[in-house]
Amino acid sequence: MPRRLRGLSAGVAAVALLAARPAAAAARAVAMPLRLDPEFLQQNVRAQLYTGPGGTAEVWRDDTGCNFLELTQPQVQTGEGAIRILTAAAAQIGTPVGDVCFSPLRWQGYVEIVETPIHRPGSFAVGFRVTDSNFYTREMRKSLVSRTLWDWLKAYVQPRFEAVTIDLQTPVDELKGLLPLVLPGSDAQEIRRLLDSLQLQSVAAVPEGLRVDLQLELPEKPEVPPAPSPEPTLSPAQLARWEAALRNFDAFLTFVVKHAAPDTPLRDLRRALLAVLLDGRHDLLEALAPTAPGSREPVRQFFLKSWERLAPVMRRLSAGVPGASALRYLSFIAAADALVALDRAAPELGVEVTADGLRRLARMIAPAVPEDPLAYDVGVDPELRELFGFGPPIPLPEAAASSRFQFAATAWAAEIDRSAIARLNGWVPERKELATYLPLVRYLLHEVADASLRSGKIEAEFHAVYRWLVLSTAWQESCWRQFVRQNGRIVPMESPIGSVGLMQVNQRVWRGFYDLQGLRRDIGYNGKAGSEILANYLADYAIARGEHQKTGSVDNLARAAYAAYNGGPGQLTRYRDPKTKKFLRKI
Repeated sequence: MPRRLRGLSAGVAAVALLAARPAAAAARAVAMPLRLDPEFLQQNVRAQLYTGPGGTAEVWRDDTGCNFLELTQPQVQTGEGAIRILTAAAAQIGTPVGDVCFSPLRWQGYVEIVETPIHRPGSFAVGFRVTDSNFYTREMRKSLVSRTLWDWLKAYVQPRFEAVTIDLQTPVDELKGLLPLVLPGSDAQEIRRLLDSLQLQSVAAVPEGLRVDLQLELPEKPEVPPAPSPEPTLSPAQLARWEAALRNFDAFLTFVVKHAAPDTPLRDLRRALLAVLLDGRHDLLEALAPTAPGSREPVRQFFLKSWERLAPVMRRLSAGVPGASALRYLSFIAAADALVALDRAAPELGVEVTADGLRRLARMIAPAVPEDPLAYDVGVDPELRELFGFGPPIPLPEAAASSRFQFAATAWAAEIDRSAIARLNGWVPERKELATYLPLVRYLLHEVADASLRSGKIEAEFHAVYRWLVLSTAWQESCWRQFVRQNGRIVPMESPIGSVGLMQVNQRVWRGFYDLQGLRRDIGYNGKAGSEILANYLADYAIARGEHQKTGSVDNLARAAYAAYNGGPGQLTRYRDPKTKKFLRKI
């Protein structure tokens, strides 16, 4: 049997900019190459030709049923300027005598169709021209077949395959709908000229699939006057707009990742999506306030940075999804790539990833979802936790009669002396109390670590590393403190960027995964959340990527997991990267 092809990754290649054409000195051409992977092409062939029972394509059957040619199981490969379709085939040739087929000749093997992609003029459609065709035996040797089979191949098979069309009008329409939303500084006439210039420039078969070049014509680059000096201070309204923009991007990224994850059962792809989300949220922590009053709107830079991480994941994720879903991903990736291309080629256009632009992009992925893609909710999202392997939400502690909290009677806290642990909530120990306070915190950390281990996420050989990791992370983050005194009041320990409590769980990064009030008010809930995050980073990233095997030391699993805990999944290897800044290596 022919070798299996890779799964669908119906996506778009990295954006490349075309040089300005000599014949049009006053304009610049920006190319946006779409890549249609072999599996995407295969799905289109199946959808348009193999529509019979069991996914068959009956290309010929005479009235008697004595003579027929049937195709099944198409597989597509591309490269060297051509598309090769190999399909299983079964044929029968005989002479009908009454209701009997006399002396039937039966044949089984493969039919090969070699095609060249062509652009159908005046449209955004790609067609195909058959340039060669062959029969093979089941052992993939050239088959000596009858003249009748060859006639069927020429007369019936080839025209069927030449009739297959890939219509790119939907992603083009989505792109045309998006561009006016991300060019708020351009007038309507300028945007209309830009949209009218959009055309399908060329199409070619390459080893990675089918490359389709869309092209926009930009006006001659104008001289840009120097930017005015920024105002000396920021008004409350400016700060509020900045914060709203950051929240919009966080909500957009969360929406896309959450609605893409169910389209793949593969754990490594879901881990990659979670890494994109967490790294994107860590990026946002660096811009909680603008660095200068005249700073450009923040979403653009975060979109560009996150798209570098998200694009390859989205292309891989579309493997195996139905044709309609593959087209949604194609539209989303094409539109995002177009924003990158325009931003690089024509910064003077002032590409701005507005709230409406983010909504339009998000709805390309999940058009039927009624919720606002930019809704920013701080509540726990059980679906988000389940999708990324965190399980049901951690039960919240119950409010006691006093202002303190006690542990709920949950599975992970059932064996803890709750009356003793409750003393830790609201307790800022004095020096003379440390001999009592520290053993209680150590006891709590052991219990939450053991609870995480009982989930089975971490293999037994790594249990010791994980237990020490929980203890040392809590010490590094807070010196085993949940609360501090400020201005005579006892408050949760909180960093300038919103990391809180014993494990310094960041409220922005882990929004949706944990209850924010639980993280602040209860040392047990905070400890359980932090230990769960560490278990995730240790098992799904450090161990899964073999950090102990690459370095020859199991202890480096702890270094890798903590690097991710401190800076996001993208920081997993910084402990062994010679280019890492000195203060980060010290951490």
